[in-house]
Amino acid sequence: EITKLRQLIDGLLRLARNGSAIVPTEHAHLDAMVQAAVERTQASARAKHISVRANVKAWQLRADAANLTEALVILIDNAIRYSPAKSSVEVAAKRDGGHVLVTVRDHGPGIAAADQEHIFDRFYRGDVSRTKNHTEGFGLGLSIAQQIVRAHGGSLSYAAAEGGGAAFT
Repeated sequence: EITKLRQLIDGLLRLARNGSAIVPTEHAHLDAMVQAAVERTQASARAKHISVRANVKAWQLRADAANLTEALVILIDNAIRYSPAKSSVEVAAKRDGGHVLVTVRDHGPGIAAADQEHIFDRFYRGDVSRTKNHTEGFGLGLSIAQQIVRAHGGSLSYAAAEGGGAAFT
């Protein structure tokens, strides 16, 4: 319970800090940020026998590497949580003009249409009866990830993945 409370408090503090902070930027490599995020989620992936595959290039970005890595951890961790055992999570990136689009895709149940407009709201949790594994959380992760991405001048979106699952870009 103490660990859960600490996670809740840390999430709330991150939301409060990022809400008004200007993101310091530095030169960062996308592949290094993705690799760090994949490494931080490996324990939960191994526990479910899920492979996390990354296909990103060493593009250099102006970004707060620690914060963007945290946003990637949130997205990859959610993908692992909602994916069935012995499946995979893919992280891919492509250039779109002056932007880089990073997509985290899973093979889970996707998000119900009724929940989609609320998934980035703080504390929002979809109908837990729809998930087989009743994942735990406070409904802060996607809100934090969205705030980090927005602070970098980007946007975070959800789409149903082709063939099932969720894709966050």
